[in-house]
Amino acid sequence: MMFFAMLYVGVSSCSKDKDDDSSSSGVVGTWSGKDGKDQLTLNFKKGGSGTWTYRYYDSYSGTETERGTFTWEMDGKTEGWIYVENEYDSYSSYSGRRTHAMFFEMEGKTMYLDDDKWILTKQ
Repeated sequence: MMFFAMLYVGVSSCSKDKDDDSSSSGVVGTWSGKDGKDQLTLNFKKGGSGTWTYRYYDSYSGTETERGTFTWEMDGKTEGWIYVENEYDSYSSYSGRRTHAMFFEMEGKTMYLDDDKWILTKQ
């Protein structure tokens, strides 16, 4: 009897762990949005990593594209944080590497990022 009781507790706790892990599955996927001529695309991957693509218009060289990686974590079921590591050159007062944190909130297939500067839609 004791074995069955322990088996039941073990199986039900594993089921709960899977449910907790799936709460972040709403963010996994590709999100994209525009702000004038600028476009931001975020690709959230399982496990807390992701990639970003930023296309913007430069009056001297035309359309430019930058790419990079980020990490992310959920802070509840609809809110979370993205962490982007930036590199600064010697012309900046912050030479070296620094992490920039951005808060996001989801409402269905809409994401509000960085104090609503970006409104992204899940693709």
